[in-house]
Amino acid sequence: MNQKVLRRIRRSGRSDIPALSLKQYSYFIETKYEKEFSNHLTIKSGIQFNFIDNTILPETGILPLIPDYFSYEAGIFSIVRKEYKKSIFEIGFRYDNVNQRVVTISGSTSQQIERFKNNFNNINTSF
Repeated sequence: MNQKVLRRIRRSGRSDIPALSLKQYSYFIETKYEKEFSNHLTIKSGIQFNFIDNTILPETGILPLIPDYFSYEAGIFSIVRKEYKKSIFEIGFRYDNVNQRVVTISGSTSQQIERFKNNFNNINTSF
């Protein structure tokens, strides 16, 4: 089997300069609480936070593939579990909120800086 290896070579003496360079900080915090009752009933709840700060380093000399962004995500959840004879019943709920601030350079010839603020909410249930 013949495999062809593709290599990207940067021209004009820039072969030692990376095509993508970024600095990313990511923090994840989670706390959970679980309580088991005597009648085979269990409740589990929790809160989660996720912070991401992605910064492009300008040393590449080209338009960045991934934009600068800051993302803050928060979620809460709760699960109730009941064991009865040989069966297990669960019902769950989860709410998530994601906030993003994005700074990018447009792909048009004028190459303008564009800023976006996104806010997403999501509710999930399960049985």
